[in-house]
Amino acid sequence: MDLEAISKLGDSLRKEYQALHSNEEHFTALAVDHLQKLDFDFAWAPELLASVSLANPSVPSHRFSDWPIQLYRSQEFYIELLVWTNATAAIHQHSFSGAFKVVQGSSFHALYDFNASEEVNADLVLGDVTCREFEKLSVGDVRPIKAGSAMTHSLYHLDHPSATLVVRTNGHPKFAPQFTLYKNHIAVNQLDLARKGRVNYCGWVLDTLMSVDEQKTYDVLGNLFQEISVSEAVVVILAHRKKLFREDIVKEPDFLVDNGIAQPVAEAVVNALEELNGIDELTEMRNLTSDPELRYFLALLINVPDQHSILAQLQTAYPDDDPLDTFAGLLVRVCDERTEFAKRMLSNAASMMGGTRQLDFSNSLFSCLPEGIEKRDRKSFFRHALGVNANVKDNVSQAGNENCKDSNAAHRWRESIDQFASLHQLKRIVN
Repeated sequence: MDLEAISKLGDSLRKEYQALHSNEEHFTALAVDHLQKLDFDFAWAPELLASVSLANPSVPSHRFSDWPIQLYRSQEFYIELLVWTNATAAIHQHSFSGAFKVVQGSSFHALYDFNASEEVNADLVLGDVTCREFEKLSVGDVRPIKAGSAMTHSLYHLDHPSATLVVRTNGHPKFAPQFTLYKNHIAVNQLDLARKGRVNYCGWVLDTLMSVDEQKTYDVLGNLFQEISVSEAVVVILAHRKKLFREDIVKEPDFLVDNGIAQPVAEAVVNALEELNGIDELTEMRNLTSDPELRYFLALLINVPDQHSILAQLQTAYPDDDPLDTFAGLLVRVCDERTEFAKRMLSNAASMMGGTRQLDFSNSLFSCLPEGIEKRDRKSFFRHALGVNANVKDNVSQAGNENCKDSNAAHRWRESIDQFASLHQLKRIVN
């Protein structure tokens, strides 16, 4: 890792930026230009990275990435290396300007539009979140970082570890808050609110209570919501969503409305929880499997906005195969993971604790298969179930005629396809 090259980049950028009176509106273009010109040969070397970290132990105000390492700092901006071991699909904005360069691994990068419909308060806004652009980034790719509402994006790291080099300003209050967004109509200042003492305290209470007395969680949660703001309540719920949603504690808007949260906010929160639950289940399964093709496929299901875009990515990854056929075949392999996981459980008793939860998606997918279907026909079923846009119903009818010997079997086949289309992990892709 050439630290001298980073130092030269920083010095050159600082001179150019100061010549423009340190006007943040110009910083993104400057950062992109310098990163594109940078010849930075990065190799994963933990000992060197640890040495660099200790030599410049600047502690960030919040932990962004699994291992942030500051490489250069001036009064106006700094350069840091972000090392990622855990992928995240979080959609977010930034309160700073700059650019980033992929130096190890690859990532899915998506840009979003957020059309606000209601500002609940300065920390919570309702509106529509839609994906505008989607791409796969590889080593050497550079992308801008625009402050505030000018850029809403997500970056999902495919490899373990991945690393990005970031050149960024210190941020400016006029671009705050730095919103985190959820696809079902919520933008919340999660970064700042999560650092508040009473938000953390509510989290401690819930963690303790849910492990000791889940029956009392309803009452205590209601009492907590009376003491904190609606924005803080939303952050608490999202942070503890796996327990609150999966245990049916917060699964309907009525519970939130009864505890003082306005109906539109309550509905948006529950919709976000449903979306996040599907993403969590796909993520848990991805963390479980070591098969690189399945890991890539599950990352597609987590990140890609629609079926057309998934098929395009599969066509690129497997250029000699029909992408719909590839899609169906990978779904079959997801089902087969149930058997592979059972074998691993037998060979590693320690993994049995809580392990079945990580196969929720595989189990849900398997339950959609028509009763009695032969293993060799599963790929054909999923291919028909996926359909192609408006031709879904035609494919359902065709599937029933081609694969079923009698009307009852055809009916079961069509019911199974309807069940497949209703899977919460795949709703935005199938429908």
